[in-house]
Order: sequence, then structure tokens, then C-alpha cells
Amino acid sequence: MHFKLKEIILEVAKENNISFEQAKQIFDSEFLCTKEIMKEGEHNKPETFKNINIINLGKIYCKTKIVENMRDNQKKKKDD
Repeated sequence: MHFKLKEIILEVAKENNISFEQAKQIFDSEFLCTKEIMKEGEHNKPETFKNINIINLGKIYCKTKIVENMRDNQKKKKDD
């Protein structure tokens, strides 16, 4: 774990009177939730991906053009 991230988690744990492990689980849970939501999208259908807003971090969203580029790159790799 990056030392700066560890410092932040320790500080949050101390401020809220919880253990380091509890604070780390809370931190990780946002990203695990994001991962699960993103899995619901269908590979070649950008419209099936949901936008996710993580408070204090920002929005995570799928751009149609990026999905199209990924699909085109995969086709090129298969052809080679």
C-alpha cells in the first residue's frame, strides 16, 4: 500500500475512533461497489454502462467512443 494512502486511512480511523482495518474496508468498499456496477454493462454496448458518482472523488462514466475504440482494437488483434 502506498505510504500516503496508509497515512490518510490511519488519520480517518483515528478521527472516527475505528480500527485501521475498518477504515480500509470502508475505503475499499466504494471501489468494489464500482467494479460490480461496471460488470453489469455489456461488452459491445456502451449504453448499458451506468454512470457512477463517488462523492469526493468524482464521476466514473463510459464514453461511447472509448468502447468503440476498444472493440476496434480487439478486432485488429484477432486479425493479426
